[in-house]
Amino acid sequence: MTTPHTIQAEYDLIFAGGGTAACLTAGRLATAFPNLSILIMPKWISKDGRRSDIPHNYIYNNSSKELFVCDGTLVNRVIVEDGSPHSCREIVVVGAGTLGSPLILERSGLGKKDVLEKAGVAVVAEIPGVGENYQNHASLYAPYIADPELRNMNNLFRGDPETWSQAHKDYIDGGIKMRPHPEELPEQPLIWASAVAGSLGDLSSLPNLNFISSVAFLGYPASRGRLHISTSDPLAAPDFEPGFLSNPADVAALRWAYKKGREINRRLPSFRGVFFPGHPQFPEVSAAAVEETTPVPLDAPKIVWSAEDDKAIDVFLRQVVGTSWHSAGTCAMKPFNKGGVVDSKLNIYSVKKLKIVDIYPALEHRLQNTYSTAIAVGEKAALIIAEELGGSV
Repeated sequence: MTTPHTIQAEYDLIFAGGGTAACLTAGRLATAFPNLSILIMPKWISKDGRRSDIPHNYIYNNSSKELFVCDGTLVNRVIVEDGSPHSCREIVVVGAGTLGSPLILERSGLGKKDVLEKAGVAVVAEIPGVGENYQNHASLYAPYIADPELRNMNNLFRGDPETWSQAHKDYIDGGIKMRPHPEELPEQPLIWASAVAGSLGDLSSLPNLNFISSVAFLGYPASRGRLHISTSDPLAAPDFEPGFLSNPADVAALRWAYKKGREINRRLPSFRGVFFPGHPQFPEVSAAAVEETTPVPLDAPKIVWSAEDDKAIDVFLRQVVGTSWHSAGTCAMKPFNKGGVVDSKLNIYSVKKLKIVDIYPALEHRLQNTYSTAIAVGEKAALIIAEELGGSV
């Protein structure tokens, strides 16, 4: 691997963005084709940061002298001339992530005509699907008061130096999975849910109490959003509408998740009550508004929810719904006339020698680790590109 002080006038392959899939693809190709000049332009990250990731295993230790990483750069656009990228002998690969790649394409003149014209960008090729179909695993966190003697992660979340020092000396990796009852077992899990020994919310606004939380993520979100440029300036804020809970199906799913989390937490031995400021504002006569300060028996009757309770939960969800940082979908792989941006070979429609490599070609989100998905896409992309170059990885 080489870190160039100056950028060459031309490369065989250019990766605009250093996402997981893009770095894996570049590393594989650099190993398979050591004489192929490859340029990667990743987002700048503080040199003080440490992380074990794809670049450390596929890029930094790569022996190819023709693999160049130009960090600390800002990718504005891909210059397209006569239907293909300029300054690249073979292929330009855009791999700047779900939130970066559609913006690069639009600044390059590739996207919806009205979006480009509004931003003052000349239309090179109209691809209406760019920036559409945004999706995420919408999340829900609800805090509960815990036994003061319960050892949890609140002081870690608060950044307490003494707690962090002890944690470094006595680090334990643990986890819990709650499997549904056979009667509730679906073909696909709708929700990923868990209990956390701490509060994942803003602890600075909470009293100094012990907290536990219920956590839920939508596994297969039905809601869709969009992401577009607002101007031709690469530093300008984009026009972003995440679309969380825009589909009623997602509201119903998270409503169920809130109720399930409430029932689980009130049965935990460490439960000492609902922290009502972090929950829906139920009517005073609601069974959900009854204050409990000790756990109920495992076989205790479930809370009877009214229609008014459901309305209160829905209002609450729209106020607190959050991201899981699992963005996907903005450059979908499907037919052009159905909003697609890339074909099955990752080629961007209407432009030659220009590809997309990252998680976002997926049509629909899945309840799984998106990092693993990006790695799988990167491996497949390396195979596709290697075959087009007349070799293998």
